[in-house]
Amino acid sequence: PPATAELLDTATTIANKAAADAATRAILDEAAGGCAHALEVPGHTVTEPMRRWLHARDRTCRNPICRHRATQCDLDHTVAFDKGGRTCPCDLGAVCRHHHQLKQLPGWRVAQDGRGRFTWTTPAGLTYGKEPHKYLV
Repeated sequence: PPATAELLDTATTIANKAAADAATRAILDEAAGGCAHALEVPGHTVTEPMRRWLHARDRTCRNPICRHRATQCDLDHTVAFDKGGRTCPCDLGAVCRHHHQLKQLPGWRVAQDGRGRFTWTTPAGLTYGKEPHKYLV
């Protein structure tokens, strides 16, 4: 039916644009050595394009042992917004509610590099990392 063909054309156009935008962001980020801050916004609220980007990059909670889907997680500032954190993919990550609360307990530290690699440090000083998923290749 024509309606199905139109929907497929529209979906293909949107997907192609999203792929081109993601490829451009990846090039800019690589040139900047991690994050070009192309999606950064001045406020605390995550925009829809940034939300989609983070869900694609993270896919799961950024805690190394957690498998909660990113779409069911909080998009959490690694450095708290009120402490100078940016509303930008280089300072945001998908963290399930349990691990979001855990990282706020005394002794826990979470860091993120400009490429989406998270390092969790326990109160005992042990460190564990989680790489971003390879969403573009």
